[in-house]
Amino acid sequence: MYTNLRQQFKDEKRITFVISESYHCYLRVYDMTIRFHHGHTIRYMGGIGGITVPVNNKIMRWSKNPIKVDLDCFGHFHQLVDGGQFICNGSMIGYSNMGALFGGFERPQQSLFLIDKIRGKTVHIPILFSV
Repeated sequence: MYTNLRQQFKDEKRITFVISESYHCYLRVYDMTIRFHHGHTIRYMGGIGGITVPVNNKIMRWSKNPIKVDLDCFGHFHQLVDGGQFICNGSMIGYSNMGALFGGFERPQQSLFLIDKIRGKTVHIPILFSV
């Protein structure tokens, strides 16, 4: 899908596609490195802390990689969470079987966050869609 989109926008100089062959995709923004991935390799077992504990454990294990990462972004769990060192994106479809499995009802939303050249990640807000 992404290679097809890249082909469609090949003449648009303002758009760059970063398509990784591996599970992780790394993107440098100012002095930050952001690691993008789907999130399905994080095993959530229904703990008290929600997805936060297994996500932080997985990030700690991935941090042994020589690539220093400042922020992880993923969306597998269909819920919007700003965990400081990670952002779990919401879901545009809102409530679904997947969302019910991991956390219950959540309205359709996507993450929007801003990165300041000096301060790093500064703002994280939901983009809300009508139900």
